[in-house]
Amino acid sequence: MDTRYFGPRTPFVAIAAVSLSFIAYALLWGLGTMLVLLALLGGALCILFPGPVRQTGTGIVVGSVVFATGFAVYILTNL
Repeated sequence: MDTRYFGPRTPFVAIAAVSLSFIAYALLWGLGTMLVLLALLGGALCILFPGPVRQTGTGIVVGSVVFATGFAVYILTNL
């Protein structure tokens, strides 16, 4: 298995990113959106570094994208 991007901490970080995205968006609509985008950007920057930081960044990006995609589908189906 290729462990450059995915490691033992990646699923846990992805779950934490999705959970924090829900909390941030539920409490702060406009600012929550900005926090999710900042998490996505921060995770993307972490992917540039080697080792466990890259795995953590991958988890953050995956969690943020899952939340953003799910929320976009929710918005588009409830218009």
